[in-house]
Amino acid sequence: MYFHCCCWRPSGFTSGFERLRKFFLILKETNFAINKFFNVIEQTEFVVTEWNYTPPGEPLDPEETVSNFTNLDVMKKRAANKKGLACRYSSKFMYKKETILEYTGENSYVIDLEHKIDKNELLRMLRNAYTKFDEKFQLRKIGTVLKDASLTPLDESSINVDVILPLLI
Repeated sequence: MYFHCCCWRPSGFTSGFERLRKFFLILKETNFAINKFFNVIEQTEFVVTEWNYTPPGEPLDPEETVSNFTNLDVMKKRAANKKGLACRYSSKFMYKKETILEYTGENSYVIDLEHKIDKNELLRMLRNAYTKFDEKFQLRKIGTVLKDASLTPLDESSINVDVILPLLI
């Protein structure tokens, strides 16, 4: 039996509008899933908070070394639905007991409350912050007597991760 109707479609056939609506529903659900699982940690922009450069009174002696000390400070942050960690790296360059440069930079990590951070993830966050600290130094040192100097490499074994992890609970 055959019915003639102006709106008859073979079974399984959907209109372009219906296909487009389904596509956007799937896209919306996928985007929600991506945001839910991949945007649990957000990193703020790295900001140089201190750059105090004082050229030495005399030219650098090649036989004398410029000493460099780098420190890491972390601080807990908390909001109603987020937790966080502020990382501050500071470095001091000295030549013959005279301070040439005091350099400090910081950034933060904002984390969903339900997300659990492990040691590896924490070390990755601290490593990433240090990399940004070093990148800013490499750009700013040009034109100073420290143009050939580098920061002390990050020694991950000296970071007591077990003390920092409870800040993120």
